[in-house]
Amino acid sequence: IWSIIKFDDADSPDKFLPASAKPVIQPLPKAYERDIRPDGYKDPVILQAQGAYHCYVIGTMRRTERIYHFTSQDGEQWRPVGDHLDSIMDLEGWHDFYVRPSSVLPFKFGYLFIYEGSNTGWHDPVYNMGTGIAFTFDLHKIRELTIDGPLAVSSTPSPRFHVFRYSHWMNVGDELWVYAEVVCPNESHEIRLFRLPELTR
Repeated sequence: IWSIIKFDDADSPDKFLPASAKPVIQPLPKAYERDIRPDGYKDPVILQAQGAYHCYVIGTMRRTERIYHFTSQDGEQWRPVGDHLDSIMDLEGWHDFYVRPSSVLPFKFGYLFIYEGSNTGWHDPVYNMGTGIAFTFDLHKIRELTIDGPLAVSSTPSPRFHVFRYSHWMNVGDELWVYAEVVCPNESHEIRLFRLPELTR
C-alpha cells in the first residue's frame, strides 16, 4: 500500500535511521465492503506556509490519480483539509486521465500551484504527462489557469511522447529555476534545468 512515511529527525540524510520509518499519511480502512476511497498516497509535495505544514499527494483510487491536501503542525500528525474523499482538482479537460501535484511557488499575494496531468486520448497517459499552472490564495481552493491545455510539454518530443513531469519550481536570486523530467526524441528521459526571469517580483 502506497503511504507517506517519516523518519526520525536527523541533521543530514545520511543519518536517517531506516528502522524509525513510520507511516504518517496512509489510506483509511473501508467503511463497508464496496467503499470507494483512496487506496494509496504517494509523491508528496510539502511546504511550510500560513502557520502549518501543507502536503499535497497523489491519491490513487481504482487506478486513477488525483490531488489530496493534508496539513500538520508538527510533521507527525496529518489531517485532510476538508473531507478526506474530496480531491482539490477534478479529472476533466486535458487532464481527464490523471492530475497530480508538482510544486508550489509562493507569491506576495498568494501561491502559484503547479500540477501535471494527462488525457485519455494521449498515447500512454500513465506516463505521458504535461504540466499546467493554477493559483490559490488559501492553499486549498485551486483556480486553474491552463484550462485549454498544458503550459509545458517537452520541446524535444518523440512522435508519441511529450513528457514534462515531476517539475520543481524555485526562486533563485532574480531567476525562476525549474527542474523537470523531459522526454527526448528517442524516448529516453533526462532531467533539465530551465532558468527564467523571477515571477514573484
